[in-house]
Amino acid sequence: MAGYKFHILTGIILAGIVSLGLYFIGFKPSILEMLLAIIVVPIYSILPDIDIESSKISHFMRIFLIAGIIYLIVKKSLFAIILAVIMLIFELLIRHRGFFHSITASVLLTAPIYIVSKSVFLTGIAFLSYISHLLVDREIKLW
Repeated sequence: MAGYKFHILTGIILAGIVSLGLYFIGFKPSILEMLLAIIVVPIYSILPDIDIESSKISHFMRIFLIAGIIYLIVKKSLFAIILAVIMLIFELLIRHRGFFHSITASVLLTAPIYIVSKSVFLTGIAFLSYISHLLVDREIKLW
């Protein structure tokens, strides 16, 4: 099984090749899109392993979500309770190389980037980074 560093390296290489190809055919992303890609590629390259309790992305997401819940509790938000319940269900139902190693998950998890940024480049780079992980693991499912 490949480690997180190899997954990130693979994502960077694939994103770099595709970005260069796009540049040579005349598609030039903005400086902001390129800077955001530096953040998006490593995250999406290891995101399929979020279902492994000891993975780097799992630790990062857990800290991020706990901080978010604490913030929302301080703000007296009902959303914090809902988020906590979702996290609990997530921890109980997810198994390694299940849903998160699927094309469906890659589409669902990259869609928010497009919804927020309207950037086809950034969304595509995130999707390719996610798919690079599945290709390295040789675990691609439809659902």
